Amino acid sequence: MVGSPDAADDAAQEAIVRAWRHRASCRQPDRPHGWLRQIAHNEAVRVAVRRRNEVCLDDALPPATASISVTEDLDNRLFVHGALKTLSDSDQELVQLRYYEDLTCAKLADHFGLSEATVKVRLHRARRRVKQILEAET
Repeated sequence: MVGSPDAADDAAQEAIVRAWRHRASCRQPDRPHGWLRQIAHNEAVRVAVRRRNEVCLDDALPPATASISVTEDLDNRLFVHGALKTLSDSDQELVQLRYYEDLTCAKLADHFGLSEATVKVRLHRARRRVKQILEAET
């Protein structure tokens, strides 16, 4: 349902935490199986929706047999780095924390003192700007 074993692990862990936090709301504590199953299902749906626009890096990278020279790889990295440098300082920090430090949007919202929705919009716009720059250069 979620697309990968790692995503399934994430969904299961979140379901366990959610069930524990809301254990008092279980109507039949002596038979919690249906209640737990519904929580797990809902969490799997949440993870699937959150991950639908993500690209698996293993799929995006060329196969190990493809010969990419070290200089070509370095050129690609510098190209992307240059595109990221066109963003404002705050957007660069936002992208750095989200994609390199793997902070969630909720943690970024706390860090920047913004709403989570604002963080998501800024990330979307930053990705769009970088994409436009990369497409224009190719």
